[in-house]
Amino acid sequence: MTTYTLTLKLNSTKDAQLIDYLQTLPAGTKQAKVRKLLLSGIMEERAANRLKNDNNPPTAPAAPAQPEAPADPEPTTEQPKLTWQERLRQGLPTKAQEILAGKKIMCISGSRDMTREMKFAPERVLWNAHKEGYAILVGDAPGVDTAIIRAAQKLNIPVVVFGITEKPRLDVGSNPYIHVKRSTYHARDQIMIDLADRWIGLWNGRSYGTKDAGRYAQSRNKPATLIAYPKVQPRQSAQQMALVQ
Repeated sequence: MTTYTLTLKLNSTKDAQLIDYLQTLPAGTKQAKVRKLLLSGIMEERAANRLKNDNNPPTAPAAPAQPEAPADPEPTTEQPKLTWQERLRQGLPTKAQEILAGKKIMCISGSRDMTREMKFAPERVLWNAHKEGYAILVGDAPGVDTAIIRAAQKLNIPVVVFGITEKPRLDVGSNPYIHVKRSTYHARDQIMIDLADRWIGLWNGRSYGTKDAGRYAQSRNKPATLIAYPKVQPRQSAQQMALVQ
């Protein structure tokens, strides 16, 4: 009897038993052929499996997903609170805001009936305020208001004009006009004073409205100056007075 010695690296007990059985078969032609085919089939399958394993090495099990850390809350920049005066200014038209931006604001008002002694006062007060860096608020009434607007046009100083009519009652040029939707000059003056940092009044010595505006400015803790120009002797100069309580 011819026997065959096979040197194979067996992967399982079942494969080893099959090879042992094939080796016991007689060495006849038919049986030997069958045995050869079976053995070659086993070896080919082994080789195929080995090649497959080499190309696809076992991968380590994936690590469990770590829970994502909660995102840091975005820093919130708290907007600074605006004062009531700043909110009031933001409600003005764009052109008026441009004139007032970054400047101290002065409200100039005065009597409707100007005395002879007051003739040059509006232009002088306006020019001094402009040199000190103030932006100017003024009404559109006759008298001091009108004189301030004309002086502003002459000196090319921008001013913001307030009035109680829908359209200005005089030529304000390129200066912005703010319509105060209230029916009294007293209310208009209060809004201008609320917007301003300082008030100056040119007074003829008789009118009540200018003095009332000065008292309102004081009640709002605004620096207030009343300059009196009563009817006096021609050689007597105008004098600056504190507010008459």
